[in-house]
Amino acid sequence: MSRSLTVMATVALLLATLAPARSEPSGGRPAAPLEPAPVLVASDPLLIRIFKEESEFEVWMRRGERFELIATYPICAWSGTLGPKEYEGDRQTPEGFYAVDLKHVGVVGRHLRAIDIGYPNGFDRSLGRTGSHILVHGGCRSVGCFAMTNPVMDQIYALAERALLAGQDAIPVHIFPFRMTEANLKRHANDRWYDFWSNLKPGYDTFEATRTAPVVYACNGSYVVTRDAQARSPTPQPPEECAGQPLTMAQTAVTSRGPGGRSPAGNLAQMKRTRSTSLRTARPRDNVAECARLWTPNTGVSRQNWDAICKRLDFQPRGPLRAAHRSPRSAQSPRT
Repeated sequence: MSRSLTVMATVALLLATLAPARSEPSGGRPAAPLEPAPVLVASDPLLIRIFKEESEFEVWMRRGERFELIATYPICAWSGTLGPKEYEGDRQTPEGFYAVDLKHVGVVGRHLRAIDIGYPNGFDRSLGRTGSHILVHGGCRSVGCFAMTNPVMDQIYALAERALLAGQDAIPVHIFPFRMTEANLKRHANDRWYDFWSNLKPGYDTFEATRTAPVVYACNGSYVVTRDAQARSPTPQPPEECAGQPLTMAQTAVTSRGPGGRSPAGNLAQMKRTRSTSLRTARPRDNVAECARLWTPNTGVSRQNWDAICKRLDFQPRGPLRAAHRSPRSAQSPRT
């Protein structure tokens, strides 16, 4: 391809990324036009929040010392029920505190622009939870992922990629069952996950109060939240409740860039290596084969059951899909 054609293609991609997009949430109600994706500069880190019950996907950008909300997108589809993901094949979307770095963005299966949220994180692993390839991706079908439609995913992916290339080591991703207000928690007081959700609330409350990214640890089978400034001190101390107990960052990726962090040029080189590897290994049209390739004895699922799950994956286009998110299902009819 000539240099002029390459430049034209790049410009077209940027225009498509910045153009408003539309999506349809549950019930067939038309959504309001989405705001154009804002221009990202090198000093603007991102933070993502996802609310399952409201089917909302928030993108926050740091301006100075605080994050500001720059876009809210409707989630086209998510699978499972309210509650965390527990094991490979349960078709649940997870809940908790995650992080996305350069290793988590790129081509996954048939999705050319996908973001792996980093499940399982340190907290999940401490409880023996299993799973892999939990994505934010395009389209409107979900098997444990968050499907955003292709136009919306183009915007989210562009923002995430630019933030990471500009020097942010990892983008925090906070996934909640619903907005963690006292009224909402009270409404779910009899749910089996009430204690878990109560454990998520301090992270939600800290961000709501400070608009800074809390640093989240895992110990004693719980999330422990510290404020951003405390965790970034020259001599950070483990939370008191974790004294004498195993302590790990809840996120799988580092959430802040210290003195040894990569430069933007280093991030670009890492992005190119990651993208090259993804393109070599991806099977864009055969998710069944890709799924089967991922089985190991450590997944906790028999090979026979794993193959049965893989065969349910829809890897060939089947015409237009209805743009509606999957409402939470009752405990009597779980997705497997």
